[in-house]
Amino acid sequence: MNKLALVATAALALALGACASSKSSQSASMGVVNSKCPIVPSHPSTNKAIVEFNGQKVGLCCAGCIAKWNALGDADKQTRLDAAK
Repeated sequence: MNKLALVATAALALALGACASSKSSQSASMGVVNSKCPIVPSHPSTNKAIVEFNGQKVGLCCAGCIAKWNALGDADKQTRLDAAK
């Protein structure tokens, strides 16, 4: 494996691992409207991943959740956000 592939693989592993192990508590103090991640509700929201939805800042637990959030429809996003507050 060349160095670039090795670095990319390590970065991906860190990103995925961060989501699974993101138990540190930082939440609404970052100006987000939710305290839990709407994608992985057992994890707190953090400043690692913040998205905008209906003019509000929504905190996710990690960068890996951004694509999952973006794949949701607006109604599902609102339902998950309401449950994550």
